[in-house]
Amino acid sequence: MAALHPFKALRPAVGEEKSVACMPYDVVSGGEARAICEETPYSFMSVIRSEATLDKGVDEYSDAVYARAYENLTNLEKEHHLVRDEKPCFYVYAETLDSRTQTGIVGCASVEDYVNNVIKKHEFTRAEKEADRIRHISTTRANTGLVFLTHKRNDALKAIIEKTTSAKAPVCDFTNALNVRQQVWVVDNDEDIAAITEIYATIPALYIADGHHRAASSVKAAIALNTEESKHFMCAVFAEDELLVMPYNRVITDKNSLTGDELLMALEHDFEVSPIEGRPCDPTQKGEFNVYVESKWYKLKLYDGRRTGENASQNTDAAVLQRVALAPILGILEPTKDKRISFIGGGNTAEALENAAGAEGVAFMLCPVTVGEVMDVADEDGVMPPKSTWFEPKLMSGLFVHTLD
Repeated sequence: MAALHPFKALRPAVGEEKSVACMPYDVVSGGEARAICEETPYSFMSVIRSEATLDKGVDEYSDAVYARAYENLTNLEKEHHLVRDEKPCFYVYAETLDSRTQTGIVGCASVEDYVNNVIKKHEFTRAEKEADRIRHISTTRANTGLVFLTHKRNDALKAIIEKTTSAKAPVCDFTNALNVRQQVWVVDNDEDIAAITEIYATIPALYIADGHHRAASSVKAAIALNTEESKHFMCAVFAEDELLVMPYNRVITDKNSLTGDELLMALEHDFEVSPIEGRPCDPTQKGEFNVYVESKWYKLKLYDGRRTGENASQNTDAAVLQRVALAPILGILEPTKDKRISFIGGGNTAEALENAAGAEGVAFMLCPVTVGEVMDVADEDGVMPPKSTWFEPKLMSGLFVHTLD
């Protein structure tokens, strides 16, 4: 069974939440990070992309960058831009985008649960990315980013969340630059803290939705730090029915020397192909795709019996498309390495895919995977195909910090 622990978070001072909080380190370019830090020196970007506060051209993996991250974090607390809670708490965290809200609990998950696969994974991690995060965690002695976890629906937990959000006003309430409303409630009542702890102790498994590198790095950093707090890592946990997974579409720069008619004829081996008038909406059924070729859109419907994978991962739409179309027809044998393919995630429009494909390229729209599919793959100790899940909205950094001393 899972374990979730309360912790004494460092959080933005009242009224400074919008200025301190920022997007995660891995969705911001170096130039964007520098601009943010110059405009708002006490943005949490100065911690998670600390090279932006050093001279231009500095090696982002140099010792100076990690040392500056620790210095900047320490200064944010000294200057009272970040303030520490007096007792270990849980936090209710809600994000609202386009009138849709996802609400979950922020706490600390167990390193032991990660090692014992109570916290289940669906992605491989890359050694170089792990090494960067391990150094960042070990030097700052803090979890500075949330690991995004999910679990199956739990009505008892939902009731506590609803009780918390209806009983008092949030301590933090603002809308970020991406038009996502951010709200936080502190759960500091001993009875509710105990109830949340007990509920998670009945949940058989937690699943990583996003943040595989942050989780893996926290586990490895814990071995080196060897403190009581490092035995846990900071996370935001949402029930599966709270989450929205958006499509992750594919664009290929050319038709692999085929004409448009030849490409469509090849696709007819595995799909029913029919033209679409105008621009299509996103596919909503598993096994349905839209393809853009030579300025026209077509609907693809996978024939029965073509989904022949041996496990849950191989039966996802992304894996099927790769197996029956991208590899044999378009020659995309290694999608993570082939420069002819790009992956466009999130709420992109058909027009955006047309522009990305251009006159010579091909675009595929996929139905988004479900959280249940992700869980099925993780339960089999499998790995999702590359670029399968795009969770929206993203969790912000700087609203919570878990220090490890």
